[in-house]
Amino acid sequence: MRPPANYARPCKGGLTLGGHEADPVEYDMATMPEDFTIDHLALDLGELRRLAISMMDPARASDSQRLPRT
Repeated sequence: MRPPANYARPCKGGLTLGGHEADPVEYDMATMPEDFTIDHLALDLGELRRLAISMMDPARASDSQRLPRT
């Protein structure tokens, strides 16, 4: 398995964080409404927290994997 690729970029006076999860949630698009937008999905704050910690302190990246998903 390759390590997740992360990025951060300026956005509206703050930062936008992004990355590829090691254990992504999968969705069956056939079950989504025809007017589906990304807003239909629940925000996983635990995953965002892990991502932010791994970007701020790569040495703690393995520790961040222990944070629970919310």
